[in-house]
Formats: sequence, structure tokens, C-alpha cells
Amino acid sequence: MYYNFCHVLRLADYNGKTLKTISESESLRKGISRKVFSINDLPNGVYVVSILANSEKKSIHLIVKH
Repeated sequence: MYYNFCHVLRLADYNGKTLKTISESESLRKGISRKVFSINDLPNGVYVVSILANSEKKSIHLIVKH
């Protein structure tokens, strides 16, 4: 069963500038979902991955070190 909601998954630099919109308005399974994306084009640094679902926003830090 799919849980339909409008969501946005974004990758931003540490200053808040959006670098990539990874996903937008996609149906996800209820519970734990995975989204795979490439970081090969990102230089080493700290980034913020944010997901907006319904009216909730969650963010995590992503450390890239090649």
C-alpha cells in the first residue's frame, strides 16, 4: 500500500543554498523508504539533506569526503 503525499527531498550547502532537488511529489511506501542519489559531483564538505512531507520538515547533515 502506498501512502501518497507531496514531498520534497533537497540537498543544500551549509549556507542553505539548494544544490539539488533529489525528489519532488513522489509516492512513497508508508514507513521506511530509501532514495538513492549520487554525490560524485559534490566537493568534500558538509551538506544538509531535508525532506518536507505533509507539514513536517526533517533535516540531517551529510558529510562528503572522497
